[in-house]
Amino acid sequence: GRPLGGGERRLGTRVCQKLPAQGLELVRRRADQQADAQVELARTAVDLRVVNLETAVTTSDDAWPGKGIHYRMHPGNVGVLTSAGIDICVLANNHVLDWGYAGLRETLETLHRAGVRTAGAGRDAAEAATPAVGPTMPAVSQVASVPGGGRSG
Repeated sequence: GRPLGGGERRLGTRVCQKLPAQGLELVRRRADQQADAQVELARTAVDLRVVNLETAVTTSDDAWPGKGIHYRMHPGNVGVLTSAGIDICVLANNHVLDWGYAGLRETLETLHRAGVRTAGAGRDAAEAATPAVGPTMPAVSQVASVPGGGRSG
């Protein structure tokens, strides 16, 4: 099969922090880029789409103590991943526990409810070590990472 790796995805950062007029233009340009990306994704025939999701998908406010940077995406925005046809999100990274264990649970639940498989994190060590597999997909797994162990917090 033909896998497509999307690299590191941080969907929890702000799109624009400029003045309103400049912000509107940035949003317009971003929408044009999104449309171009969707056309390219539809045109590209791949069997598997995998990204390293560098953000929690949660509404939790339980920030990991002592960590400088905390990324999160609202669960209502999971459509960003499903519209791109993402099959697997690898969660073994330094942001998986940015919003504590409750944030991790909500991330897993949100992704699974949306039909996105996960690898590298789980409700316990056994689940975290279980590869993400499907009927026509190779197994994808990761080892756990330590919160705060990376350069971005």
